[in-house]
Amino acid sequence: RDGPEGFGYYRHAAAPPAADPREQSLLVLREAAAAGADFVRCPEDVGEVVGYDFRDGDDGIGYYRRSDAPPPDGREYTRIVLQRASAAGAVFIGCPEPIQDLPGYEFAADGPDGCGYYLIDVPPTIEQPAAGRGAEGEGDRGASYDAFMESMKDLGAM
Repeated sequence: RDGPEGFGYYRHAAAPPAADPREQSLLVLREAAAAGADFVRCPEDVGEVVGYDFRDGDDGIGYYRRSDAPPPDGREYTRIVLQRASAAGAVFIGCPEPIQDLPGYEFAADGPDGCGYYLIDVPPTIEQPAAGRGAEGEGDRGASYDAFMESMKDLGAM
């Protein structure tokens, strides 16, 4: 659309805030620590991670697991995966048992996709043109494109 800086893509006012790269790095480091990684490559020190030292070592610059680091924590790793998947808007997140309350999701032990967390308000899908249509079906594609563009606006992508 045409905006204050000229024609282009603009973030919708209702869109979630952009992710802070430093916070994203810490999230990846927490995930790796919960899984018990010995080394996580990272070009700069982004903050303290329990059980890890930031340094230049045999594998390069990054975070190295200390010998006194706590053991891997599968439950914490699952919490992080749940947070990341829900933030991405996953419709279903497989999980063998309820780990935590997840806003916008409900846990079902026997749901249609199996055991896990299900998004409560699933967004509508975009209607696809009928399979096998050739040039004579081109007019229908305009409607699908319009629906796609409208969904992009709703998501704050333009």
